[in-house]
Amino acid sequence: CSTLSYSINLWLVIFGMLNGGGQQLAGHVCGSVSLLGGIHWSQSWQRINGCVGRSMVQVARAMIKSNLSSEIMATLQSGAPPNAEGRVGLSLSSDMGWQKRASGKSYNSETGHNFFV
Repeated sequence: CSTLSYSINLWLVIFGMLNGGGQQLAGHVCGSVSLLGGIHWSQSWQRINGCVGRSMVQVARAMIKSNLSSEIMATLQSGAPPNAEGRVGLSLSSDMGWQKRASGKSYNSETGHNFFV
């Protein structure tokens, strides 16, 4: 993300991503505070979003690797033996959801998430 000129652009993209509104939400925020929108924001969004997305994936992968290692160590320390292949069984739970709000009986989101605990 070294090509970013202003940190507010970075925070605006993160805000749009975390709130599920994406580029459209960020454009509305820009418009409400008299900042450039339209094609100017669209070009900035694409560039910054790619950079932010790659950074988020890198952080998530590092966190998953670290947490998995910690969980395996805790399971082994609790006395659970590994199986014949040297693998340790872990218990988990999951939950899923859509990124886009639906109205009525319409569940038309193209993206979602799955969270494992």
